[in-house]
Amino acid sequence: MPESKASLPANASQDTSLCGVVEDYFLHWFDRVDQARATQPKWMVPVVTIPPTLQELFRFDTFFQTLPNGTNLTNLGGGRTLQLVPWDTLEVDLGYPPYLTRSPSSPKAPDGWGDTTFQVKYRLVSSTELEGNYVVSADLGFTAPTADERANSVAHGHAVYTPGVLFGKGWGEIFDIQANLLVSVPDGGPASKLFLYNVVFQGHVAKVLWPELELNGTYWIDGSLEGKHQLFLTPGIVLARFTIFDRLQFGIGAGYQIALTSHPLTNHNWILTLRLPF
Repeated sequence: MPESKASLPANASQDTSLCGVVEDYFLHWFDRVDQARATQPKWMVPVVTIPPTLQELFRFDTFFQTLPNGTNLTNLGGGRTLQLVPWDTLEVDLGYPPYLTRSPSSPKAPDGWGDTTFQVKYRLVSSTELEGNYVVSADLGFTAPTADERANSVAHGHAVYTPGVLFGKGWGEIFDIQANLLVSVPDGGPASKLFLYNVVFQGHVAKVLWPELELNGTYWIDGSLEGKHQLFLTPGIVLARFTIFDRLQFGIGAGYQIALTSHPLTNHNWILTLRLPF
């Protein structure tokens, strides 16, 4: 099904001046958001996997990770973002840096801020549950080197670009599969190129329950870990969408990552996620 373009209400402003065009654009912002949602499935955003659907929400995640030496690493914010839909086929994610803490703490690895991520997603094709029940999108992520390198062991003071393809297929309103394939490419330094893949099998029960099972994989293309592979099995659940006021909704979820491959960088990781769609 081809994408339909967002149309403005019949009483839309006809002011063609620059100020009028800008004012009209923001006055009808939510019309475009509603159009985007009306032309795609209503799947839930998974705990880890980037979804192919367009989403307008604020998200805050917390990761509780265990390093190989037994240190507990807490990632407050998870690098998640404010996600906006400025057009009915486009999503722009504005990141904020996560804050990293370790227990026990160490002078060699103090607490500090992590890198900041941004993302642009373009929905190529989509269809609702009443039609084909699928979505395919292109994605480009950008990581800005804002981290304190002592606090974040994977920070190397260089930008990272992450292009990828996102896709999903649903069956009715009770089950869907969402997946993505991504390549992470740093613009210099010792950081490795990575191949990333994620698959989520998601159910929908009793209107507000979204149980899921994810596979989250990383393959190191080069660098000190060249040829290594890390794969997590992540069972999880999301409870949503609860209306707070008018358009504002609330959702909460959790997941637990278990390493399926030997010598993972982290293991037995808890993930808590908070979402506020609007």
